[in-house]
Amino acid sequence: MGTHHGFTFESFQRWRRSFEIGFWPVFFAINTVFNAVVAVMDHPDVSSWQPWVWESSSSIMMLALIPALVYASRRWPIRLEA
Repeated sequence: MGTHHGFTFESFQRWRRSFEIGFWPVFFAINTVFNAVVAVMDHPDVSSWQPWVWESSSSIMMLALIPALVYASRRWPIRLEA
């Protein structure tokens, strides 16, 4: 039987940083689109551009906070030790 070299956690570590940097903007872009569409439908009395501004500014701020979160999680890691 041959050795199977599949996609493992160790092989993912080489791409981890690129994956994380690409994941968060894509995640927040999709989140912004869906939340803005729902807000436009839920609030017909406001201008249609306002929910897009609200949601995009929220996403930009959350993306801006990610480096601080990464720093804090590396500085003070959460440990589940008794």
